[in-house]
Amino acid sequence: MRKISTWANQHRHPARCMIVVLKFMLLGIAVWTGQSLARIGITIPDLVSVIGLISLLIAAVLYPSRMQNHRTVRHLYLHQKTCDFIITISTFAILVSTVNNQLYSRASVLTYAN
Repeated sequence: MRKISTWANQHRHPARCMIVVLKFMLLGIAVWTGQSLARIGITIPDLVSVIGLISLLIAAVLYPSRMQNHRTVRHLYLHQKTCDFIITISTFAILVSTVNNQLYSRASVLTYAN
């Protein structure tokens, strides 16, 4: 992981472009997963979105600042990457749950409308 960070630090523009592309890919995978689960009849409870939102907010609040005094650079790096991972997983869970529930509720409304 450190090698990737070192490369990204030396190649900022390509690294940022890759991050944008990867985030759009993650969005596409989350939408596809939510729709696929809804199609086969699996609904994700709203609690998943709530837990994802709470963990996202906690990770954002606890995200380390470069201005803070850290014991070591390694500690800062580990803390930062842990928060990055929690934010990514939380965002994915929120997106999957939202897409899954929106698709399901739209189908339910159409069923009752007829």
